[in-house]
Amino acid sequence: MDLPIASKSEYKLSQQNHIKLNIGGTLFITKKEILSGGSSYFNALISGSSNPEFIDGTSEIFIDKDPDVFKVILRYLRGYTFDKKTLDQCGVPIQHLLEDSKSLGVNKLTILINESVFTSHHGGTLLQFGHQKIILGWLGNKFSNIKLLFSSRAHSNSSEKFRENCSLKGPTVTIIKSEKNLFGGYNAKSWDERNNSPNSTGISEFIFTLVNPHNIPPSWYVSNRDPNPYSPHSGPFFGNDIILMPHLSIRFPQHYKDTTGKGQETFTGSSNSILDYYEVYSLS
Repeated sequence: MDLPIASKSEYKLSQQNHIKLNIGGTLFITKKEILSGGSSYFNALISGSSNPEFIDGTSEIFIDKDPDVFKVILRYLRGYTFDKKTLDQCGVPIQHLLEDSKSLGVNKLTILINESVFTSHHGGTLLQFGHQKIILGWLGNKFSNIKLLFSSRAHSNSSEKFRENCSLKGPTVTIIKSEKNLFGGYNAKSWDERNNSPNSTGISEFIFTLVNPHNIPPSWYVSNRDPNPYSPHSGPFFGNDIILMPHLSIRFPQHYKDTTGKGQETFTGSSNSILDYYEVYSLS
């Protein structure tokens, strides 16, 4: 049922200690400071910098969200202890909780979900749920299991350990962190020079940007020739475009097509990029 909305001028939030929220038809009442202290969305609403939508004839602010998901978010804002066990047992789809906490500006809860739930499922720290979903979408959602094989931070950036952990493991995705930037590549075959088996996924190798200084949205770049992503003396090696030997070298675009027009500065904004660390994940 559509709910009639009145103008914000009918009620003065600044004159109230409590706030009434109608979340998808369910009423919640709490103190204003509970909401404004942990949510940028509610802080803007209460401070008057954004316009609340009141249900006609009431002092209830209507927000079109799932009330069950919001109940979990409100418990977090009220200061209840949250950890991985709490999130696993919260009773709502964790993806929905992540999406709503993000849209309501509950940033600390968003970070907690990413770090405690989604990263722990595959064992890494760089591949967060939102980016994982994007990459799997590029791959046609053909994979459902992701597992960390190698972390340059945990394994002292050893190319020998990389080959030991990642050879003959099938398709992999590599995530690279350079300062605030995240990018990497997908290898459709195993990291092993003896593996001449056909590409079973039907999707060729590609490289991608997730976070970059140009505000380019997550984008992937396909190869224009066989990039031969293997070297017996290096870490991950995507043609001549992204090389970890073990230091980071970017020479894009060579084997891969530049469709966003930033060339060698696409991934980090610089031709001389600093490697923080990288992680390699198996896909199955």
